[in-house]
Amino acid sequence: MDAVDVCWWPGRLAPRDDGLYVIGVEGNGERQLARRRTRLALCEAIAQLYGLDVAQIMVHFSAGRAPAVSFSGMPQLVAPGISISHDGKLSVAAIHRHGLVGVDLMRVQEVPDWRAIARDYLPPHVRDQLEMAAPAQRPMLLARAWTEQEARLKCHGRQLSEWSGLALPARCHTLSLPEGFFGVVAAYALRGPEGGAS
Repeated sequence: MDAVDVCWWPGRLAPRDDGLYVIGVEGNGERQLARRRTRLALCEAIAQLYGLDVAQIMVHFSAGRAPAVSFSGMPQLVAPGISISHDGKLSVAAIHRHGLVGVDLMRVQEVPDWRAIARDYLPPHVRDQLEMAAPAQRPMLLARAWTEQEARLKCHGRQLSEWSGLALPARCHTLSLPEGFFGVVAAYALRGPEGGAS
């Protein structure tokens, strides 16, 4: 997986041909504040990308569904895919102008019940890699596998579920994050840069 730079907010988003952007917000770890700040940053970033006023950007959240964007007074605009993830003091939000997106981040740390997590949620080959890994390498391998799995699920609007063998198509990228964190963004293009089907 190649890496995608995280634009720490507030910032300026550089144009990308693939239409994929990830912004980051650093806080104090208080979850409700992190949610509010990340939603505002997400609206500001989308407004910047589309040349709109922040007040025209509406982000919708509903239980069991991926978040969605709509534009006030601009029905002709095709809304981007969005996704958000929080862990500790960091939050990230992904925007994909050409389709679906999922993002996940986590702290790299020792997880005592990693065997049960791997057995229930990760592909068999990943379980084997974790079993064979040196103990010092296991936290990073688990973080990489977990965030990729979560990002793929979020990209396709699915909730966390036990491993079923279903391969969800997406192009995955690692995120450039501060030491001690690992993240993945998964994107699936539904249309080309001009808005047509891809």
